[in-house]
Amino acid sequence: MKKLIFILSIMSVSATAWGQDERPAWQKLDVFNPFSMSAQYEAGEITDPLAHHFAGIFDARNKQDFDLAFQRIEAARSHAEEVGEAQFLRTLTNVKIEMLISSKRYSDIIANVEEFESTLLPEESSEFQYLANLDSKIEMANAPYTLTNIVGNNDRIKITGRINDTETSFLFDTGGDGLTIGPEMSDIVGVKTSSITSALQTTNSSFSNTVGHIDSAQIGLTRFYNHPVNRSNLELDKIWGFNDVLPEAILGISEIRHLGETIVFSTDGKRISELLVLPENPAPTTRGSDINLLLVGQKPIVKLVLGDEVYSCLFDVGAPHSFISQRMFERHKNELDLQLLNRRERRKRFDYKVDKAIDQLLGTLADEPIQLKNVEVRGRANSQCFIGLDAVIQSGGATLSLNQGLVSFGPVDAIEGRR
Repeated sequence: MKKLIFILSIMSVSATAWGQDERPAWQKLDVFNPFSMSAQYEAGEITDPLAHHFAGIFDARNKQDFDLAFQRIEAARSHAEEVGEAQFLRTLTNVKIEMLISSKRYSDIIANVEEFESTLLPEESSEFQYLANLDSKIEMANAPYTLTNIVGNNDRIKITGRINDTETSFLFDTGGDGLTIGPEMSDIVGVKTSSITSALQTTNSSFSNTVGHIDSAQIGLTRFYNHPVNRSNLELDKIWGFNDVLPEAILGISEIRHLGETIVFSTDGKRISELLVLPENPAPTTRGSDINLLLVGQKPIVKLVLGDEVYSCLFDVGAPHSFISQRMFERHKNELDLQLLNRRERRKRFDYKVDKAIDQLLGTLADEPIQLKNVEVRGRANSQCFIGLDAVIQSGGATLSLNQGLVSFGPVDAIEGRR
């Protein structure tokens, strides 16, 4: 549901670049490329008043400064009311709802339901009331711990934990939303379901869930109490197409970000062998111009530079393969060393065709030079690009610090914070 609301909140904002058309300037902002838009905003290049307000809101939200984002929403609202921009005001309402969801301020939605009644569906209001009443709690670890990948190949990361005292296997999915449990496992662990259903959109499909909660869950040394979950109405192999690594639950970014301050992905040369979770960042920094990771609608987005262009890519270790969009491919195929891998046979993957791949892609990822191999090109992808598990393995590992807004690729001595 959160993903769906986020998509709906920005549907009226085109992801096209600045161009010659009749739309107001704020609708031309490329909100799907937050790194590029924030750079324009900080450089003072967005001069139209409403567009400047809108970019400032997203800039604060993407950096997880929700208090500043809400302040900017109210300032933008006052300006839009003065100039009579009704469509802008309607979009602001959608954006405000999405930010309240992202910051888990469900009680604020219920308290101001009259403000949102023209936007929220009845079932959405019921879901927010349900979540507001859960009294969820999280006990984060205060010591380092290790999570072992129990998958023997390089296809996925699967770890073990417990749900309601039942041992459970989880797909570690930074591109996923929330904690999702299949129907069979939901019955085994005793998920407490409501009468509320919601929709969830993945890279490959969309499906319905039943909103519910569990009494407790434990991943490593982190514990979750009265925690909301999605009870999938389809078994997980029907949604994600797992093969021999089918997990019993999907651990999404909402939970991953609370496992610890820093997560280090270590390889054994062929796969991610383990995850080292640290309660603190080994090299503390202040969020600022060095940020190369943003949480956008609860999605971790990293910065990829190709030539002179900046792109925003989903960091999704739940996806085995990295890809770039057809638009990115066409834009850069003549100026970068992109070699088509002609020997790869055409194949069907979920709802799209992969008919070509790039032998190697040289660029800068998260402010560091990187070479990605066998990158797929997907013509129907909504996102600009996905950085999948293969990129982490090829790099020899990665270090992720969500709260600091930092990610690096390559082997790292995590305790000392040195490459």
